[in-house]
Amino acid sequence: MNVLIRHRYALVLAAAIAVFLWMAATHYLGAGRDDVFITLYAGQMLAEGQGLVNYNGERVEMSSSLLHTLVVAAINLIAPEYVFTLNKIAGSLAGALTMVLIYLGRGVLFRVGRWRFPAYVVTLTVIATNPAFLYWSIGGLETAFATLFLVGYAIALLQHRFRPTLAAEIGVITAQCLYVLTRPEGFFLLLFTSVYLALMKLIARRPIRTRILVIPLAFFGVVSLFRWVYFGVLFPNTVYAKSGGIAEGFANGLVYITNFYNTGPSLLGAFAIQIVLFLMYGRHLVVAAQAYPRPARVPLANILLFGLILSAQCVVLFSGGDWMEHFRFIVPIFPLIAILTITQIAAAFAAIARRVPNRFALYGAAAALAIATCIVNFNQSSLNTPRMLPLENRDAGLDYSLREILRQPGSLDERIILLNAANQGFLVSFDPFLDEVFADIYDEYQPIVIATGQMGLFPYRIKQRFPNAQISFVDTLGLCDATVAHLPMPKDPIGLKDGRFVDAVLSAESGPLSDYVMDQNPNMAYMLGGAFDVTENIARMESLGFELVWDRNHEYVFLWTGR
Repeated sequence: MNVLIRHRYALVLAAAIAVFLWMAATHYLGAGRDDVFITLYAGQMLAEGQGLVNYNGERVEMSSSLLHTLVVAAINLIAPEYVFTLNKIAGSLAGALTMVLIYLGRGVLFRVGRWRFPAYVVTLTVIATNPAFLYWSIGGLETAFATLFLVGYAIALLQHRFRPTLAAEIGVITAQCLYVLTRPEGFFLLLFTSVYLALMKLIARRPIRTRILVIPLAFFGVVSLFRWVYFGVLFPNTVYAKSGGIAEGFANGLVYITNFYNTGPSLLGAFAIQIVLFLMYGRHLVVAAQAYPRPARVPLANILLFGLILSAQCVVLFSGGDWMEHFRFIVPIFPLIAILTITQIAAAFAAIARRVPNRFALYGAAAALAIATCIVNFNQSSLNTPRMLPLENRDAGLDYSLREILRQPGSLDERIILLNAANQGFLVSFDPFLDEVFADIYDEYQPIVIATGQMGLFPYRIKQRFPNAQISFVDTLGLCDATVAHLPMPKDPIGLKDGRFVDAVLSAESGPLSDYVMDQNPNMAYMLGGAFDVTENIARMESLGFELVWDRNHEYVFLWTGR
């Protein structure tokens, strides 16, 4: 029994990771969106020695994460036939490592006395079973890595605040550098570190150790210089394609964050606690500033954790959020939100416990609240209704039996790709086109130039099936096309607004976008209908001389015949 008590934190960690991996494997293999294929292709080309290029072989950083591209390239070198599956496994391991970091940093994260262990248990339970955390850990994008490095940064920074050891400094520096490689907005951690150093000088009266800022700043400069020399720009191409200005970004981001906190009662409670902390910690900082240079008692560690959460949410707010389900942009912040919320509630219970003679009722209330929180968290909604499109995006994964999936013949990657509703719908309708029609069209009309706003699985599948064919793509949204991305036109988190419907672009109704696309002389176009009625769009394409050569399950392929 003493052994179990002594290792109780490690046992809870092991149980949380086991539950997390089991749920990920049995319920979330179909998670994600086809944007992952953009990074998969970029990584594949890098592994094959082609460099960092887009579908047309041009130097365009079409993936938003340089680190994720490097991870995919490494997987391609080791096991190219399992790249899709191993990429998901890598994300799952990053999710598990996030919980390991929380275990290692429990001393600075859960400073609530006797309530430390209960707060730790509830926090890991909430994180391990949260649908959004699970979904995007195995969703195939860089979200899991961003979460790991952001949580690692928070823990290292708090450790540095209490004991500025060399190990803590290395942790702060490493987390910043890895986050810079993972996300385009990674430089915001450099700004936060500078604020931290200023607070340490103002409040803690400690010497400023600038190397925790100078080294990541130099690393950011090296990465930026590489991008400028190699791509001719300072950020990934998606940044230029999706940045629609501060006002547009704020409007979209505000709706995005509001939708996130409306997905469950526990998140509304977390938001209410953040409002209270904003007022309370703001007052502390004002008092400290007024007292300077005299010392002031300020809960600096709590302020740092809250400030990091607030800063990360501001980045999401002004970036405009995202259109995908389960709020991918906020998932990296979710473990920190869970830690902050649960420790604040535990601190409140600890304060009450010191003032009440009968604590059994208090313990019962705390247990009931913890159970209710875990239940509500487990049933958190995936619904995201983005401001920029009239869509209700929900969990895209299909129900499946892991045992049956593993027993089925054929490529494991193909089996797992088909567990996603959108991917399955696309492949079931589009693969027959590649099998029955495309080869004949290519023989007669090559080279093929395809105008489309779908740059995920659609071009990836064509390049996979016809790797040596003369096929190029014109991305009307600009995610994978540098020229389109830099056009001075209205944009949002999906890309160029005028690029959503290729018929409008080919009809010369989209100004410089239409001019550029027409200059590429596209002789094929692909349009995804989905939730939209595209009857008029199809008619317009036909009036432009594009013949509808494939129409199945809202997948439309047009061939220019001039008739």
